[in-house]
This record gives sequence, C-alpha cells and structure tokens, in this order.
Amino acid sequence: MGASDYVIKSAKHIRGLASAIEQVLEKKRFQHERDEALEALKISEIKFRHLFENMQDVYFQINEQEIITEISPSIIRIAGYHRDDLIGQPVTTFYYDLNEWETMLGVLAQKGEVWDFEVRLKTKSGEVKYVSLNAHWIPGELNKQLGIEGSLRDIDDRKRIGEDLLKSRNNLEEYFENDISADYVVSVSGEIFSCNKTFLSLFDFEKKSDTEKFDISGLYKNPEDRKQIIHLIKKQGKIENYEVEFISK
Repeated sequence: MGASDYVIKSAKHIRGLASAIEQVLEKKRFQHERDEALEALKISEIKFRHLFENMQDVYFQINEQEIITEISPSIIRIAGYHRDDLIGQPVTTFYYDLNEWETMLGVLAQKGEVWDFEVRLKTKSGEVKYVSLNAHWIPGELNKQLGIEGSLRDIDDRKRIGEDLLKSRNNLEEYFENDISADYVVSVSGEIFSCNKTFLSLFDFEKKSDTEKFDISGLYKNPEDRKQIIHLIKKQGKIENYEVEFISK
C-alpha cells in the first residue's frame, strides 16, 4: 500500500498517511545508522588487524590447558616461528627452562599480573633468546580464570651486551687483583677505594680492610709529591713514568 492509496480512499485512511510516512522515514534512518555503524566497525577491525599484524612486541593468549590460542605474527621476528606453527601448541614447548614458566605462574597466582619478567625461549632454529614478559589472567564468570593474556618483548641484544659487560668487568677485576704492579684506586682526598694484593704486600697491609681508614698521603715520603701529582693529573688528564718515593705504613 503506497501514498496514492490514501488519496483515493476515505478520510480515515488519509489521517494515517503522516504516520505511515514517518514509519518509512524512521525505518530508513535506522537502516542508514546501522549501515554507518557496520562501516565504522569494519574500519575499526581493519585498523586493529593492521596493528595486530605489524606490532613490534608479541601479543599472545593461552587457555587453561596452557595451549597457545592466539599469537601475533611478530613472533617470527623474535623466534622464527610463523603464527600457525604455534597456535594449538603447548606453551611449555616454547620455553627453554620450564622452571621459569613455573616461577612466572607463581608470581601470576600471587599478584594477578607480571611485569618485565625475564624468560628464555627456544627459537625455531634451536637458539635461546631472552624476552621480557608481561601477562595477566583472562577473567571469566564467577571469578574463574579463562587463561593468560600478555605480550613479549625481545631483550636478547640488551641481555647479551649486559653479559659481555659483566664478563669484561670480571676479567678487569681479575687482572687488577693479580697484577704484579701495586695497583690502587684513591680519591682526591686520599681515601683508598680499592687496591690489589701486590699493593698490600708492598706497603705491609695484612688485608684490604686495613686500608679503608688509611690516608694514602701517609705513604708519601714527601707529601708535596702527592700535591704535584694531583695538579698534573688535573692539568694533563694523566701522568706516566713519574718518579715518587714511598714508605711503608
């Protein structure tokens, strides 16, 4: 029944014309708003998918059975796996040390979340990589946990550099301690911060703790020599082959 039907019919039908037109317009407004909402949702999904597929960190979800149910494609940059290689697999097969997984679960059970938790993962090529993990429970009904959701960040380079620095420091400390020269580190005021075994032996100290309250100025036969050394170091940045006469304590 169209608008023309109301014109050729009775006054009763004519009175219903405005209502019918309003219903048609309302239906079209609803359809237009629905189409706009669907288009906005589609655009939002495209944006989310773009972010998900191009994010630098790795997003993941694990269910109650510790099975990987979702993981972002960025995992290939960290571990060499394609996303489909891991979905449906136990997360524990991905860990280098299962104790780290159990420790993480303990922290998660206690605090409800973990931040910057360091773990080691096995890559597809068999290498071991350090990652930083953030995670929290996925809440369900009646306080039931549905699994774990979180992210991974590659910290392997940072970790390796830290290990190399620590190794270099240990090597330097070993060299310092066993050097046949009397090596020491001292403040401008004369406080001895550190010294090696040769220094202790040369100046008749029994142990390093004996040097803690000792002013190195007391080892100079001529106190003016130390003042001159400090002056030259401040001026030149260093001194070499500078002859000084010391005395034992």
